[in-house]
Amino acid sequence: MTDTYIELPESGGSGATDVAELTPVTDGSLAGAGEIGEIFTSTVAAATGAGVGATGVFGSVTSLALGAGVWAITAVGAMSQNGATMSSPFVFGISDSATGVGIGQFAQSRYSFLITDDDVQFPTPEIIVSIAGATTYYLNSFFNYSAGSPEHYGQITARRIR
Repeated sequence: MTDTYIELPESGGSGATDVAELTPVTDGSLAGAGEIGEIFTSTVAAATGAGVGATGVFGSVTSLALGAGVWAITAVGAMSQNGATMSSPFVFGISDSATGVGIGQFAQSRYSFLITDDDVQFPTPEIIVSIAGATTYYLNSFFNYSAGSPEHYGQITARRIR
């Protein structure tokens, strides 16, 4: 038989556990600043050319500044051809760089098919990050195009998990 236990945080140095930190809410309220479950979201709701990179170069859709902690970050990117002549691949990903440097293969969604519609949305994989100090995370886009100006928009969300 194996013992199972939950390590509870100490409160105020007295050795007592503050159970209120672990109590779920029943009134629909959000977690407070610094609490597990705290959520930050940044949204660009309409297609825009602002932040789109040159062809074959990452651009930044939007970003979130996060404090120290362990965070689960997800995003949904969307694109509008806006008359551009597009070719594959195109990518949406999460990075700690506005230029997409550091986007690993598991932090991005890469698409290699022809888009014939505008306003197509693409989810990115969730990433878990542990940061010791203030860090900004970006939802980035990458398009190959030969004419016109594609547009992007989307949302990035971070949830404190520790």
